[in-house]
Amino acid sequence: MAMSSSPYKSGSTGYAYSNSLHRATSSPGYPVLFYNNPSISAATTATVTPSSVAQTAFVCRLFTAAAISLFLCSLIGLFLFLILHPKFPTLRVDSAELELNSSSTHLSLTILFVNPNSKMTLSYSPIDAFIFNGSGHDVASTRVPPFSQSKHELTRVTAQFLLGQDGTFMLHNSDSNNGSVQFGIKLFTSVKFSSGVLRVGHRDLDSVCYPLKLVFLDDHNNNNGTRNGTAIMLNPSDWCAV
Repeated sequence: MAMSSSPYKSGSTGYAYSNSLHRATSSPGYPVLFYNNPSISAATTATVTPSSVAQTAFVCRLFTAAAISLFLCSLIGLFLFLILHPKFPTLRVDSAELELNSSSTHLSLTILFVNPNSKMTLSYSPIDAFIFNGSGHDVASTRVPPFSQSKHELTRVTAQFLLGQDGTFMLHNSDSNNGSVQFGIKLFTSVKFSSGVLRVGHRDLDSVCYPLKLVFLDDHNNNNGTRNGTAIMLNPSDWCAV
């Protein structure tokens, strides 16, 4: 039986084909299929230039170097901390004096700071000091200037407070009528630890000294009922809680 001729023809006597059409190879007995060749525009072509590759490599190297540097610094800091073993300073109130009169009341405290470190110096930021009464209420505050300590150094600093016209009233407690007055002090500062030119780190220091007891040297009630006189702390306080 004669086979019918294919409706698809090619060559010079067949259909005219567009340049965008391509013939797909087919098996014998199947028609020849044509498809459009999609155009490729410059906008959809990803262009990789040597400069962009270099920038990406530089950013990667920079990030890697920063990560390695941070790790090494942390490792060195931990090593120094373990070797030097920085210790918090210890402190206590060495002396205190309350001057009470009809116009104003002044409280002066001498605070001893001890650097227990044998390999590091200490630097204190300004110290915020608060006086509180037996009920725990703050009644006065002041600021002590910053200072530094060498290894194993003992430093005494003075804190001055103005309590108003009646300091014993502001610091009143059960002992105030028996010729003495009791109160406490809170200290807040930041301490930097250094070894030579190398700074090891810093830590916040919160300290509380309580109770502190002052004893009047004479009768603090005069003939007209107003209070006056001087009270002092007879012995240094215990070491303050840090």
